[in-house]
Amino acid sequence: MKIEEIAKYLNLHIAVVTGFARAGFFGFSSKSGHYKNKAIQDFKKYGLQWDTSLKKRVLPAHIDPVIPGWENPPLHIESISSFCR
Repeated sequence: MKIEEIAKYLNLHIAVVTGFARAGFFGFSSKSGHYKNKAIQDFKKYGLQWDTSLKKRVLPAHIDPVIPGWENPPLHIESISSFCR
């Protein structure tokens, strides 16, 4: 599908669809600018960048994505603030 066809299929403005495409939300395009129909259908069903032809992306178990605000600043921030005192 081309950008114009995607905009019509998703019922979105072409500028929005162009932004999504440039951000990679529809997966990869061919050199002619066509995106895979399956990627567009998956986007419509599941949302951002859900392409079932790509491998699953998972977060490694040792990484904790839940870090409270500034209670735990990165170490380099602490060293900079102690240097500036």
